[in-house]
Amino acid sequence: MRLRVSAGVRLRRLYRDAAYSEEQGWLTIPLPRGADPVGALVTALGELFPPAVAAVAS
Repeated sequence: MRLRVSAGVRLRRLYRDAAYSEEQGWLTIPLPRGADPVGALVTALGELFPPAVAAVAS
């Protein structure tokens, strides 16, 4: 997994205790206690990789 510079900045801002290794290609994000792991992961990935906004033709 490779993060863009902007995603790396967003990662440090949103998940202070997260760990990312560009060299190894791994990312760990601590989950809140009692959180649904799947829901928390989907939320985290959505925050790090927001969907591209499609240009709307006028």
